[in-house]
Amino acid sequence: MRSLLLLCCLSACASKAAPQPPRLSDPSKADDGGLVIEPLGVLEYDGEVSGELAVDVFDAYTFDASEGAIVTLDNSHRGTAAALDSVLYVYGPRDDNGFYGATPIAIDDDSGWGAHARLSELALPAAGEYLAVLGLTKDATPGHYRLTLACDSGQCVDTAPSVIVDATPLMVGEDAASQSFE
Repeated sequence: MRSLLLLCCLSACASKAAPQPPRLSDPSKADDGGLVIEPLGVLEYDGEVSGELAVDVFDAYTFDASEGAIVTLDNSHRGTAAALDSVLYVYGPRDDNGFYGATPIAIDDDSGWGAHARLSELALPAAGEYLAVLGLTKDATPGHYRLTLACDSGQCVDTAPSVIVDATPLMVGEDAASQSFE
């Protein structure tokens, strides 16, 4: 009886198809056959986004990371439909043409709570903007999700102050004498 039960469990696990990651389209090419996914917004550290996942639709959010950043992206159980079977992809960093790369640098299907996706302690390869894409596994039931982003490495974004330089010449004058400097 135990052998039969174990065999049934193994066949059920084996029958779940591994999710195929979407191949993103390169915006610098006319039609490369990839999928165009428009980000819905920015995912901030220690922040969250939420929405409704539908069949054959991906929700995407951007986030910035500094060199050496280690992050966790979690399709959290709090605020997510219990039956949601999500898959999470991370692409990037974004290049000068706005392309995050055709294939993901990380994928997760079930490392979170239940069948929820979670990428823990993901070491990002370079500084830049990344794209987190959340979707459903094949034949999954649509539902509400909550996606969070946490910094595991202490500092995930460059916090150096920005310096603004104005290159417009400035005229200074006193008693009909003037000088200009830049």
